Order: sequence, then C-alpha cells, then structure tokens
Amino acid sequence: MFSFGLFINPESERKRATDSHDEYEVEGDDFNEMLAITCLKLANSEQFTFEVKGFGQDPWPVDVRLDMATFLEQITEVLTWLDSGGHEDTELDFYEQGIERKLIFHSEEEKIKINCESRTNWTPSPSEEWLDKATLNSLFSLFLKRFIESVQEFCQDIAETSIFRDWSAQECIRKRIVN
Repeated sequence: MFSFGLFINPESERKRATDSHDEYEVEGDDFNEMLAITCLKLANSEQFTFEVKGFGQDPWPVDVRLDMATFLEQITEVLTWLDSGGHEDTELDFYEQGIERKLIFHSEEEKIKINCESRTNWTPSPSEEWLDKATLNSLFSLFLKRFIESVQEFCQDIAETSIFRDWSAQECIRKRIVN
C-alpha cells in the first residue's frame, strides 16, 4: 500500500543540523532554494530518513536531500486539491534522476485512486492503488508535523525566515499540523 513519511533515526545523536554547508543561507524569497537548503542540512545531519513505498516497491530509492525537496515543492498543490474535493486530477512528480516516477491522484467520493507512472525501466506492480481520503490526509499531517518540528529543532535559522513561516502558515498546511 502507498505510504510516505519522514523518520528520525533513533540511533543518531539529536543535535542541530550543522555541517560544512551551514554557510548556505536562504536569501530573499526563493521558496525552492529554501527547501533545497533545508533538505540538504537535514540530509547532512544523517538523522532523517524520507520514505516512500508502494506500487510493488518497499521502500523506493528516495533520499532527504533531493527527493524530499521535490516532494515538498509540490505538496501545497496536492493539499489544496484534497481540500477542494479533488474535482480534477493532480500529480506529485518525483522527477529527480534515478527515481523518475509520477503519481497521479484521482478523487472518487471518499477514496483516492493513485496511478504510478515510471520513466525508467522499473515497472510499478500494481500501477494503481487506492487510499481513503482520511488516510491520505493523515499521512500528509504526520509528514508535515515531523518536517516542521525537525526544521524548528535542527535548522532554526531557516525556521526563523519569513519564507518558511509564510509557507507553514498556509491554510492547507496549518490545518494539518494544528492538533
């Protein structure tokens, strides 16, 4: 069954994400740059695992640095789609070299049909999976809570930027992390 999540490695020492890349700072209001730097810092801390599974592969070959950043670039579009009732299909494109898969979400009442298309020699089997809307919302809620908490704890410099605060304050995100 399709699922995804952000996990903290239990064996790792819990410390702020510092490394040789700390000199990279978010400047201005480039959202994708902020995500790339954030995911780079979290990845270099070696404390996190981004996991996606389903469509016959558990887990997918994804990472925190690149694949989670591309996932986050698109997350508000999918959340807005879910909140609007999902009248037209929406997509999550794992476009980084090596993974190159696209998930197409189609709403049918309280269920979501997810089709997986591969642009590599890997073939999804099955190519279609179903989730309840509530289950998909729960996956997004847990992921967002862990991501935002991780940024606030491990990348405080980024958590304090206006671009991160504005992103996390969007209605489609805020309502999933408030509980």
